Amino acid sequence: MNDSGPNDCQPGSPAPLGATVEPGSVNFAVYAKQATTVELLLFDAPSAPAPSVVHRLDPRLNRTGPYWHLRVPGAGHGQVYGWRVDGPQDPAAGLLYDGDKLLVDPYARAVVGQDIYDRRA
Repeated sequence: MNDSGPNDCQPGSPAPLGATVEPGSVNFAVYAKQATTVELLLFDAPSAPAPSVVHRLDPRLNRTGPYWHLRVPGAGHGQVYGWRVDGPQDPAAGLLYDGDKLLVDPYARAVVGQDIYDRRA
């Protein structure tokens, strides 16, 4: 895995949410109001066991209100990705952040994966 920060990327735009293909890049945006840490994980293929690149977003550059965003040059149509989001754990308030979980983008236009199911995931 190549740990990389947004320094090789651009801040991006908070809208539209999801992954938006642009000429030569993809803009990724997600709503995570209470998040303290957000990472965008890029995979080379749906069957890849680990991300090829992890972009840790900087809240000073990649956050607009409750929206986190990043433009990734070189990414394109069909890019496999997920989010890792950490923040407060307060079940009574509905806050169940877990930075160890890979999250599917609720605005994704398609979902791919392996033929493995585990409720604990």
